[in-house]
Amino acid sequence: MKEDLIEDIAEGKVYTTRIIVISTFFGSVLAGGFMVYQNFKTFGEHKKAGATVLLTIAITLALMGTAFVPALDKIPGFFFTILITLIVSLLTKRYQSRLIEKHINTEGKTYSSGRAVLICIISILLVAAFILGAFFLQDAAISES
Repeated sequence: MKEDLIEDIAEGKVYTTRIIVISTFFGSVLAGGFMVYQNFKTFGEHKKAGATVLLTIAITLALMGTAFVPALDKIPGFFFTILITLIVSLLTKRYQSRLIEKHINTEGKTYSSGRAVLICIISILLVAAFILGAFFLQDAAISES
């Protein structure tokens, strides 16, 4: 009987849907995508984890590419943030909310909000480094011509 109880306790830690959505809003799709990826790994869904990585990279590159399209300058930047946050929220609720609830209900642990803040900071630094690098490369290409 005691063994049955032990088997029902979830292993690993997960990010809650709320933390994922808030982190996506403040830390970009990189932060939210990383958390969704970690959850899929914890749940043993490795194919979905891999797909999450590819989708996160593609969306990040597409969003960064919009900075170099003059016609998109007319769209306020927060529009993209809200759109991506909404998409991540809907996808997380669809593919993970039941698993997260089950994990928590079986005494599974969740990651702290402090860890989420750290992931957001790292995500912002990565995005900033990429954008600065792109501008320096663009500036170098213009200088050479």
